[in-house]
Amino acid sequence: RSLSESRKPTKRKWNGSRSRPPEAIAERLGIPQSHLWYNAGNHIGEACTVAGPVVNVYQAKDANGMPIFVDIGSAYPSDNRVTLVIWAEHYDDFAEMLNAVDHGGAWLSVSSYLDVYEGSLQMNSDNGCEYTWWTEVG
Repeated sequence: RSLSESRKPTKRKWNGSRSRPPEAIAERLGIPQSHLWYNAGNHIGEACTVAGPVVNVYQAKDANGMPIFVDIGSAYPSDNRVTLVIWAEHYDDFAEMLNAVDHGGAWLSVSSYLDVYEGSLQMNSDNGCEYTWWTEVG
C-alpha cells in the first residue's frame, strides 16, 4: 500500500484486553507521562512533545497540498487525539517514518508547535518537527 494512494482511514485503537495500557508502554519506551497525547491540551500554543500510539494514517489526495494526517491516541473524529499534518511537499522528510508506522502497532513521539484547528489538537510539518517512532509496540 502506498501513501500516495487515496484510501479510507483505518481505525485501530488500544484495547486493554489485548495489549498493555498506554502508560505501561510509555514507561517501557522512556516517554514521560506528561508527553502522552491525552495531556497535550495543557500545551496549546507552545512547542512541546506529544507521544502515543499511531491509530490512523490517511492522505487526502484530492485536497490542496495533499496533506497526510497521522492520528495519535485516537482516530478522527475523536477529540482524544493529536493529529500530525504532513504536507506533500515535506513527504520525503517523513517517508521512512510514515511507511513504518502505517502498518499498526507503532508509537510516535513528535516535538513541534501544538495548535488547535477546527477544535482539534494538531501539529503541522510547516512548523518543523522532530520525531521518533517505535514499531511492534504492545
